Amino acid sequence: MEPGPDLDAEIARKILNVIVISDTETGRYQLRDVKNRKFLDVPPYSTDTTTAHQLIAKYKAAGCVFQINAPKEDDQWSVAISHRQLSGVNFGAQGSTLPHAICLAILQFNQLFKLA
Repeated sequence: MEPGPDLDAEIARKILNVIVISDTETGRYQLRDVKNRKFLDVPPYSTDTTTAHQLIAKYKAAGCVFQINAPKEDDQWSVAISHRQLSGVNFGAQGSTLPHAICLAILQFNQLFKLA
């Protein structure tokens, strides 16, 4: 999955467990803020490093450890995630940018191990 609005919406749905609505006229994704009865833009998790690091903070608080490797010859960022309950098991992904790799690794991790 490429970085951008589709991946951001996938992160919001699967990782943050929020309701994501697609505006059919504009093609934009929005989050439904039930508490304030508003619609908010989906944050740019897959394209903004600061926003992607918010995801890392959430997972680190739950006991995850991240290993991030900068691009070498292949121009791909590499992110691996492990958890203390899964000794020796790592989930990893590569992406064209750091936020992209973070999002892909977290989605892969989340498929097999859901944080409480």
